[in-house]
Amino acid sequence: MSAWYYVDQHRQTVAPLPQDRLISLLSGMARPGEVFVWCAGFDAWKRAAEVEQLFPPPKVAQPLPPVPQVQSELTRAAARQHDAKSARAANTAWAKETLQGIGAFLLMLAIGIGSVTLLMMLLYGATWASENLLHYVSLAAQWAIVVCIVILAPLSAFRKTRVVSAIGFFSSSYIFGTCLWMIGLLTAYFYWGLKSIIIGMCMFGVGLVPVALLASLFNSDWTALSMMLIGVVLTYGARMLAFWMFENV
Repeated sequence: MSAWYYVDQHRQTVAPLPQDRLISLLSGMARPGEVFVWCAGFDAWKRAAEVEQLFPPPKVAQPLPPVPQVQSELTRAAARQHDAKSARAANTAWAKETLQGIGAFLLMLAIGIGSVTLLMMLLYGATWASENLLHYVSLAAQWAIVVCIVILAPLSAFRKTRVVSAIGFFSSSYIFGTCLWMIGLLTAYFYWGLKSIIIGMCMFGVGLVPVALLASLFNSDWTALSMMLIGVVLTYGARMLAFWMFENV
C-alpha cells in the first residue's frame, strides 16, 4: 500500500499515512480540496482535489423509471362518485329545460281552454258550459288518473323508464289543474255571479279556485268542495311527484 504525504496548515509535511487515513483526515478539514498531497509516482505536489483516489468524481445517479400509476380502489370509487354527480347534474339541468318547455306548452293550452270556457259560459250560460265543456275535461282527468295508476306508476319503478313516467305525471297535472279551474269557475259563477270571477281573474286566474272553495263552503256544497280539494291534491301531487322522478333519473 502506497504511503501518502500532505502539508498541514503550518506548512509542515505529515507522513507517511495510508490512503484511508488521509481521506479520513481530509474529511475533517474545512477546505480539504486545497491541501497539497504527494504519493510515490507523482511528479510534484498536487492539490487533493486533483487526485482521483482521494476525491473520486461523483457518480451520476441513474434516473429511476416512472412510478407506475396504480389507481387504488378508493380513487376509483371517488372517480365513479364524481362521474355520478356530474351525470346527475346534467340530468337535472336537462329535466329543468324539459319541464319548462312542456309546462309552457301545457300552460298556453290550459289558458286557451279556460278562455273558451269563460267565453262560452258568458254566451250560453253556466249550465251549457258544464254540460258541454266540463264533461269532456272531467273525462280527460279520469282517463289521466287511470293512465297514472296503471301505466305511469309501474314505469316509475325503473330508472330507464322513469323519465317517461315523470313527463306523463307532469302533463297529467295540467289536465287535473284545468279540470279544477273549470270546476272553480262554474262554482264561483253559480253562487256569487260574475263579480267573483272578476275577483279571481284579478289574481292571475288562480284566485278562482280559492274563491270557489269559499263559495261552496259558505253554501254548504260539499260535493263541489270535495271535488276541488281532490283536484288540488291531484294537481300538485302529480307535479311534485314528476319533479322528484326527474331528480332521481
